Amino acid sequence: MLIVDDDESQRRLLARIVERIDLQWLTATNGAEALALLGEHRVDLVVSDREMGGHDGDELVQQMRLDADLTGTPVIIVTGSPHLPFAGAEPDVVLAKPYDAGVLVGHIHQLLGIGT
Repeated sequence: MLIVDDDESQRRLLARIVERIDLQWLTATNGAEALALLGEHRVDLVVSDREMGGHDGDELVQQMRLDADLTGTPVIIVTGSPHLPFAGAEPDVVLAKPYDAGVLVGHIHQLLGIGT
């Protein structure tokens, strides 16, 4: 799993949530860094903030959907602006901040097919 957020406290929070459900993760601070990591590592899921410096979450999703190796990778976008339309490709899940950790875990389980 790849966690993408420019806010270190949010990356740590997401990492603690993921750690509790026994998943391994990598972290990136923006979409450009995330794309570089995705070129080097295979991940089963991306959880990303939407508003970031560098490439934002919208650009990350758009670039992933254009890449044959990444197009099928599910993406959860967490955002303080869930009502704004996406510029291109849509993520699999949009989760409004502040979010409930249990809801996030439910989406992770669903997208990864855990417990089904």
